[in-house]
Amino acid sequence: KKYPEVNKWYVVNPVETVYNNDQYYLICYDDNHKTLANYRIDRMEKVSKLETPINKYEQIEKIDLSKYKRQQVEMYSGEVKKVVFNASKSMLDIIFDKFGTLAKLSENSDGTVKCTVELQIGPMLVAWLTAFDTRIQVVSPPTLVSKVKEHLEKTLSQYQEEE
Repeated sequence: KKYPEVNKWYVVNPVETVYNNDQYYLICYDDNHKTLANYRIDRMEKVSKLETPINKYEQIEKIDLSKYKRQQVEMYSGEVKKVVFNASKSMLDIIFDKFGTLAKLSENSDGTVKCTVELQIGPMLVAWLTAFDTRIQVVSPPTLVSKVKEHLEKTLSQYQEEE
């Protein structure tokens, strides 16, 4: 494998390894960012154990790793926000498969379903939400609505003819 030279060491506190979409990831606490991070194990090189003890952080012990993993889409992490979207009832199985019991559902008067779920906002969440055409419409948070619009506009611009 040849990667662009980064010249940077990552020193992290390992928490758990996870298998997701045919890849193994290390979930760890990143001291520099003061948060959990996910790194693909197959992309790691020159891994070594330091003699210094790992840092013990109270927030690591308080984290529900099962919930943390379900809040991510394709292991992309980001800020956790309450996400609300309306979906066609045909999407129910897909929503349950993706978010499980994290998803709180209620029926809208137009026959669609309102889904409320706390998720980490990242690029793969935007891609997932836009993969279902008109069967999903993001309601909030406004920052996510903007990201969805921007994603769709960029994608559409690739297919517009030059005038």
